[in-house]
This record gives sequence, structure tokens and C-alpha cells, in this order.
Amino acid sequence: MATKQTLSIVVMVLLIAALSTHSLCQSSSRRSLIGRDPQRWFNMTKEEQRKAREEDRFQRKQEELKRAEPERIRQTIEAWTRLLRVTKQQWKRIEPTYTSILNLCGVKGEEMRGAYSFGQHKDGSRPADEASEFRWGKYAEMNGALAPTLDEMTEGQRAVDELIDLLEDDNANDQAIRTKIDALQQARAKARQEIPQAKLALRSILTTRRQEAVFLLMGLID
Repeated sequence: MATKQTLSIVVMVLLIAALSTHSLCQSSSRRSLIGRDPQRWFNMTKEEQRKAREEDRFQRKQEELKRAEPERIRQTIEAWTRLLRVTKQQWKRIEPTYTSILNLCGVKGEEMRGAYSFGQHKDGSRPADEASEFRWGKYAEMNGALAPTLDEMTEGQRAVDELIDLLEDDNANDQAIRTKIDALQQARAKARQEIPQAKLALRSILTTRRQEAVFLLMGLID
């Protein structure tokens, strides 16, 4: 009997702790917003407050991703060096050409630049009405805080994002959309021409059959 009572007490303590943690997490966004601009917060409608909380959570998530970036890079390099059985210095020689092909393939349209998000906002929270939402996968938002800057994006990647921006703009006219369609089609045509040469460049720096096999399976060399 004493053992059962002890277990019950432990379960209750853990439950209370979990509920308290959840409550603190739910209210932390609200407190931070009120602290920054209390007058603006209390003048907001409930919908505006919801959007502000969503944006605040999203920004904090991006900050967390940015802090985790050095570790992500380290793990990525270790994974590639194990897969290819190369040194870190050898991978640094391969990586730029590999990345170039990925960018060209993405612009060519071999990667889907869109994704469905059912009943979720961009920070992962669920709206009260459980409404489904379609969100485009823009290059500028890829990997959150780790996304490429405008200067780092290729011409084709910028064309993709600019067309998506127009599709999300209720005031965009057909002529503006047509102009961006032409720009993206031209970028994809250029990418199709550049991909064969990029694949040859990657193949030329590979030194083992294992490396060739890995990139052949990925479709990055022919």
C-alpha cells in the first residue's frame, strides 16, 4: 500500500511539473511581447495578438536554429566524410561543386518548391479553426535562420522566390506574374544547359569508385 501511495505521489508531482512547464511555455511569448511594447499589445485585437505570438515564437525558433548551426555543420561534414571515406580537407574540395549541382537541379524544377501544411502556422502551432494552409517552400526561408541571403542566392533561386511572392500577393496582376514566369523559365533553361558541365566537373574531382557510386546513386553524376 505504501509503495502504491508513493508511486501515486510521484506521478502527481511529474504531472504538475509538466503542466507548469507547458503553461510557462505558452505564456512566455505573451510576456515577451508585452515587455517590448505593452501599449501596442493591449491595443491589439485577439487576432492581431495571435499573429504577434506566432511571429514571436517563429523568431525564437530561428534564433535557436542559428545557435545550433555550428553543430549542424560539424555533423554534416562528419556524415559526408564517413560516407565518402574522405578527409575533411578532401570534402571541402568536393562540397562547392556538389552544392552547385544541387542549386542547378532545384532551379530546374527537380525539387518541389512547395509544401502543404495542414492546420498549422509557420511556427508549427495550430489555428483555432483547424484550417488547412498551403505554404510555398521559398529559398529565402529554407532552413529558417540558415537560409541563403539575397546576395548568396543564384539568379534562378531569386526568380523562384519572386514568383512565389507574387502568387502570395492578392494585388498582383497577370502582367507582373507573366514577367516572373518568363524569368523563371529562362533561368531553368539556363540551368538545364549548365547541369551536364557541372556533373562533369564533379566527376573530375572524385578519386575513388566509392565516391562515384555515391554521387551516381544521388543522380549528381551520369
